[in-house]
Amino acid sequence: AIPPSAALWRGTGGVDGWEAVTPETLSAEYGLDYTSRGFSDTESSDYALAIDTLATYGLVDGVGEARFAPASGLTRAQLCALVVKAMRYEDDGEALPFSDVSEGAWYTPYLRAAYAAGLIEGYADGTFRPDAPVSRQELITVLGRLAARLSMNLYQAAQSGPEGGDWGETVSGFDDWARPWAWLLSESQTNLLGGGVNLLWAAPEDIAPQETAAREEAAALLYSILSYTGILPV
Repeated sequence: AIPPSAALWRGTGGVDGWEAVTPETLSAEYGLDYTSRGFSDTESSDYALAIDTLATYGLVDGVGEARFAPASGLTRAQLCALVVKAMRYEDDGEALPFSDVSEGAWYTPYLRAAYAAGLIEGYADGTFRPDAPVSRQELITVLGRLAARLSMNLYQAAQSGPEGGDWGETVSGFDDWARPWAWLLSESQTNLLGGGVNLLWAAPEDIAPQETAAREEAAALLYSILSYTGILPV
């Protein structure tokens, strides 16, 4: 599994002794089978590197025919499947408290695993609405919860919140329940030089939080979190 960011070279060394080569070429020369895990429709996506890297490590699936459909929206059930497959969470078999989730549905094992991990919640009326589209602020909330479970720094930030309890103007467009998670992923972290670290795919003030999240945005945020927490090599 060679991620798209990796440079592959062959040669004898020296200034002119190396040439770039593709995995396909080397596989053919050595009589090895080669199967690309990439997708045919990600090249024009702004998040192609994130999508293809996740695919290299088997952390995301396509929609069939080697396509990822980066601009397509996600349903709430599909988001559960994305996170559970990426993290290899297991279905604990426990009953779900949602009235609109059937036991035999394809997504039920993923919902159970995501619910057991504390990543998802339902609505006040007892439903989960698995086929409803995921808004960007719902995506950020779920993956923010995941991030807090993967990093002690993010966990501590999520527990304490900002000084004075002010989430800041940059996340003011988010609903109250999503504001802490948008702040966590965009404002809570600093780099070694003291600069801010934004893990979102765009500046929070440039994200329309109530609009439907795209598959490429979900992949970009997952890639960002897994890279920042050291789970994916960069």
